[in-house]
Amino acid sequence: RRWMNSKDTIDQLKGLQGVEVVEVKSFDVSIEEQCGHFYDADIMVMPHGAALANALCSRPESAIVEIMKKCYTYDELWFHAITDALALSHSVVECKEKSGENETISADDVVEHVRLLLPSVRRRLQSAASR
Repeated sequence: RRWMNSKDTIDQLKGLQGVEVVEVKSFDVSIEEQCGHFYDADIMVMPHGAALANALCSRPESAIVEIMKKCYTYDELWFHAITDALALSHSVVECKEKSGENETISADDVVEHVRLLLPSVRRRLQSAASR
């Protein structure tokens, strides 16, 4: 899945201080590379779908911002149970519009979710590293 205004979102995320954005297209890299990117990331931003299985490679205490169609509800989905079991923070941004298989999100909403998550995720990761 992809969202129509992903470039706008990525550009805005690159503007956040102290944030490095790595764009990964899972079909372009090996499974090992995908896992490496997830392990190295503090916060992953991605659309709802099978690629979320890469969360299994994430470090505990990191976070995932999931972009989801408006027709789903949080309680209907299984992914939050996985993130809870893996000690990951999980945040959902709902798409605003849909045109075929392409979805539009508010880049501002995604950036706000990341901005709010970043301090607590970094504190938890530092605490986990010092154990």
